[in-house]
Amino acid sequence: MPETHERQLSTSEDETGKQRRSSSSASENRATMVTYWKRNSNPNLQSMMLDTNADKINQFEYPEILECLPDLDGKRVLELGAGIGRFTKRFAQLAKSVVAVDFMESFLEKNREENSHYGTVEFLHKDATQLSFERNSFDIVFSNWLFMYLSDEETEQLLQKSLSWLSPDGTLFFRESCFHSSGNIKPDENPTYYRSPRQYIDICQSRILNGTPEHPHDQVYELIFAKALESYYEIKNNNNQVK
Repeated sequence: MPETHERQLSTSEDETGKQRRSSSSASENRATMVTYWKRNSNPNLQSMMLDTNADKINQFEYPEILECLPDLDGKRVLELGAGIGRFTKRFAQLAKSVVAVDFMESFLEKNREENSHYGTVEFLHKDATQLSFERNSFDIVFSNWLFMYLSDEETEQLLQKSLSWLSPDGTLFFRESCFHSSGNIKPDENPTYYRSPRQYIDICQSRILNGTPEHPHDQVYELIFAKALESYYEIKNNNNQVK
């Protein structure tokens, strides 16, 4: 389906982000990212969203995100960057199985405390860029604020792998901050990559999974929608939170 936007998105991009993408190696980027999140590792909503108004925002953002997803009943879900589990809970309640991944141990332990009793969640303390699964392992791959913390190369590679992990009629959903930061908690160092929606669309549409004798048909991503979160526009006058 064609790309749609509920509101016109900005077209300027953070120049620091452009320079960082072109100059930083993957190892440098990963080391910086680990340090960044260790400084923001309190397992609470404010640290996850980097915003002192996180509780208020979450009331409106949470249902808006969930209503974008397909029916979860009977689905196998991979949640990348699961954090403290604010979306994991809903997946655990409705889906057949959930693999919740995060590289911050404090976040994942909080997630485990809140959601392990459902009995449907496997918790993986691992870097999303290092994951490996069999082809067609999941029906839904979900991430919320993950790719903006990965380099261009890492983003391309993870989206390629996600294509192989998804079933042929599966769904990839991700939401990112585009162009600039959204939270009012400003860390001393911000290693985030603020891309444009167009860049994410181009990366996805350039991925192709070639068929094999066992899986004879090629797989590609088909764009269903790309639009700004209404909740962020209404609360923060920010139309650069894109899902």
